Order: sequence, then C-alpha cells, then structure tokens
Amino acid sequence: MILYLVRHGEAQLNALGILHSRNYDDNPLTDRGKLEAAAAALFLHRMGAGGPVFTSPLLRARQTANCINRNYRVDDS
Repeated sequence: MILYLVRHGEAQLNALGILHSRNYDDNPLTDRGKLEAAAAALFLHRMGAGGPVFTSPLLRARQTANCINRNYRVDDS
C-alpha cells in the first residue's frame, strides 16, 4: 500500500504569519491555497493515486481534501 500525505493549502491565518488555529469552521484557504490544493490534486491524479481520502475536520483541510476527492471522509476523533 502507498500512503500519500498532503498538507492543506495556504489558509488566511497562514498568510498573516499565524501558523495554528483549532477553530473548525474558520480560516479558509486563500486563493493561493486553492491553487496549491488544485496542484496537489493534479499531481496525485497524474501519479495514479486513488482510494479513499481522509481529513481532519478543520475547514482548510476539508477544502483541500475536496479538491483531491469530493468523497473525502472526515476524521471526527
């Protein structure tokens, strides 16, 4: 089995130099972050990566996962 780990794209607080936020529904991806997520999705597609996508419940992570596979699963633990 091959496991790919992808970090979320740039989020609004990242752009301000703040590296951490635990609020689930704030801190969305910036336009740059959306482009980064799309690039990651394209790269994984070209690599032939398939299978389930798991993500944390944080908005920025869910937005990134959605670019990769709209049927992503959220880890609620």
